[in-house]
Amino acid sequence: MTPRRRLGLLVAAVALAGAVPGVGSAASADPASTLVGCDRAADRVVLTASAHLDPSCTYTAGFEITASHLTLDCAGATVRSAPGAAGVGILIHAPADEDLTDVTVRNCTVEGFLNSMRVTRDGFRDLAAGAEFDHGTSAITLAANRVSGSRGVGLYVDGYVAGVSILDNVVQGAGSSGIYLEGGSRRNLVQGNQILDNGFRENGPGGQRTSFGGLDLWFWGVGREGISVDGSSENRIADNLFRGNSAGGVFLYKNCGEYPSSGRYFERRTPAADNTIEGNRFEGGRNGVWVGSRMSENTLPMDCTDPAYVQTGFVRIVLDHAPRNVIRANTFVEVTYGVRVEDDDTTVAGNAFEGSAADRWAVIVGTTERTTVLGQPVTGTVLTANRSTIVDNPDPYRWVFGHAATNDTDNTSVAGPTALCPGVPVPRQPFIFVIAAAAALPDGSMPPTPDLTVPEVGALAPCPRTDPPPTTTTSTTTTTSTTSTSTTPTPSTTALPASSSPVVPGPLDPGPAIPTPTTTSVTVPAPSTSTTSTSTVSAAPTTIPPGSAPPTTVASAGTMAGGIGPAAPADARPGRAGYTG
Repeated sequence: MTPRRRLGLLVAAVALAGAVPGVGSAASADPASTLVGCDRAADRVVLTASAHLDPSCTYTAGFEITASHLTLDCAGATVRSAPGAAGVGILIHAPADEDLTDVTVRNCTVEGFLNSMRVTRDGFRDLAAGAEFDHGTSAITLAANRVSGSRGVGLYVDGYVAGVSILDNVVQGAGSSGIYLEGGSRRNLVQGNQILDNGFRENGPGGQRTSFGGLDLWFWGVGREGISVDGSSENRIADNLFRGNSAGGVFLYKNCGEYPSSGRYFERRTPAADNTIEGNRFEGGRNGVWVGSRMSENTLPMDCTDPAYVQTGFVRIVLDHAPRNVIRANTFVEVTYGVRVEDDDTTVAGNAFEGSAADRWAVIVGTTERTTVLGQPVTGTVLTANRSTIVDNPDPYRWVFGHAATNDTDNTSVAGPTALCPGVPVPRQPFIFVIAAAAALPDGSMPPTPDLTVPEVGALAPCPRTDPPPTTTTSTTTTTSTTSTSTTPTPSTTALPASSSPVVPGPLDPGPAIPTPTTTSVTVPAPSTSTTSTSTVSAAPTTIPPGSAPPTTVASAGTMAGGIGPAAPADARPGRAGYTG
């Protein structure tokens, strides 16, 4: 028996005997669950067995779950951090060399913190290749929670975590991505959630301060997406609502090994592959689903460890890896680019695209530098049975820069049956995330906000067609689109002083690692007068059934939807603990 288990049983016995202040055996739906009372509301509470909260309390220091076979039922109680506080509201974790299973967190309202909830394996960054899942997580359920206002990611599934079900939650106003599936995680379910208004803080349009080449600068960016699938595989993302997220809905990519000196670095070994995105509704915004979202991005600011295949001046581009993903039976309403496909063997099937103007696009297939520099166009796309009712756009399915071995069948538009035809590349930013940059004012404060308009493809003329239009195009191979724009990002679009060099936001000092409790080897102390302390709460264990290398990439740019958020402090950057990559 491990020391942790011995401790859990010891404290459980004391708690059930009624000898621990603040912990009682008040009636609950689960008779084995222990009440964490209001006198513990200011403590960081570590749970090793099932517990429930008093809905009349506001808990200000959060919770940690470190054992299997338990449920935390907040019963509608609020877990709220002090303004600007770091840490994780509800942290589920165990050592990477131990299994963690059958954990449920439900009915919680979590406000603030750096991350609202996070599932992680302590020491996962040091796991040897091939041994990542010798031990692991399974049957972890986050259900019917409402999380909002985190400075970083809302719900964070960390590296090499598997078997997490994120069900029927509201994730709103996270400063970074609403939900983040970290590199190496796999076989998770994200279903029935509302993912709203996230991503305006990290690299967002509110402005952030940085420095480069001795210059004190501010930059404004596109922000982050609703769900980041960063080198995570075999996940199902289904029946969710996406609305108002800064960069877009779901981005699939592989981290390029960014910020190796940040203290948060680990080797990224897996692509964002074999994921299924189905039955979701995407409302508004610039991007719905973007496959290989960093394939053509200028990742120079990210200090990537992956080798570049384009490197000249202030441009550095590495390969992205997001193959074999399925996007089916989703609805896209007033989304500028419904689905963007920049990697291979993607299936786009049975989706509905609605729009009130001709500048909305259903599907764009193709990528720039990989095609033109390496001669590797996007290949193996299956585009079938999609329906577009975008007004005044008879040809909403377009390819750019070439595609190969495409299966294009039974797609329709307002003009009837239609087929993939040449389009115009989506404009990109000079650097990943960056829309514009300018020198700070003499006191370091933010200068006037520049024009943050992100160029778009706009409406295009219809494609030449036969009469009647073709209904099937298979195994099409092309190498050059009929209309193209410059594919080399240039820093000239940034608003800098005439004498300055191009702006490249650099990484900041690494943030702290996720804090671990310092008193897990002691029993619950008596209530103290301090505003925050750490305590351990346990009850009799109970079983709760779970709810029903090649190079890579970096962050993605080219997206902004929704309003301008407040100016973000300098720590809202990748490379800091709790933010995304």
